[in-house]
Amino acid sequence: MDEAAREAREALLRRRHRLVQLQGEAESEQRDLREGRSPDWVDQASDDGAARLLAELTEREQSEVAEIDAALARIERGTYGVCLSCGGPVERGRLRAIPEARLCLACSG
Repeated sequence: MDEAAREAREALLRRRHRLVQLQGEAESEQRDLREGRSPDWVDQASDDGAARLLAELTEREQSEVAEIDAALARIERGTYGVCLSCGGPVERGRLRAIPEARLCLACSG
């Protein structure tokens, strides 16, 4: 594993840890909201909005964790930094900015 892949792996693992921690906190808050429903319709509407927002956050976090896991798998396979579209190299600067990047700049848009 080269130095860039090692650095990326460390950054990805740190970010994954933070996301899983945030995900757990959001799920705990969702449980608290479900269990503490108020009969007051204003409070209930507010709780419903908060629950929807928390669910949306956890979906995004789950998606990001999946992207991180895919990048970690590419590191382990030795294919990290190879564009999944054209097979060319993903630019080092792009990988530093977005360690889970799957595509080179040309293929990304």
